[in-house]
Amino acid sequence: MPIVFEESSWYRATGDLHYRRMGKQLFEDCVKYCRTDAGYAALKDVRTKTQSDSMESFVFAETFKYFYLIFAPQTALDFNKITFNTEAHSFLNSIPESLLLTGPNIRANAATKRDSFRD
Repeated sequence: MPIVFEESSWYRATGDLHYRRMGKQLFEDCVKYCRTDAGYAALKDVRTKTQSDSMESFVFAETFKYFYLIFAPQTALDFNKITFNTEAHSFLNSIPESLLLTGPNIRANAATKRDSFRD
């Protein structure tokens, strides 16, 4: 599940509302199909939405961080100074700003990712 949220976080880099809408749908489906009285269950089968009697360890550590990143105000974090690893842990960027993929470069890459997701 977290890998999908990584894709959704492209919204932060591009401002493309397609990614924010995708994140909204993911959040609503997560609550609708996975929420239990005790937390968030894994699904045995996504086609039937049958819940298992378990919760993955990454649900709160990663999944909800990605939701936050999608919906938090733009001023919440300076995304030019912070990088997130695949476990959703943040750390300060040590890469000079002149080398960061910003502007048109990252938007072109995100558009390619978005188009491949739609296929």
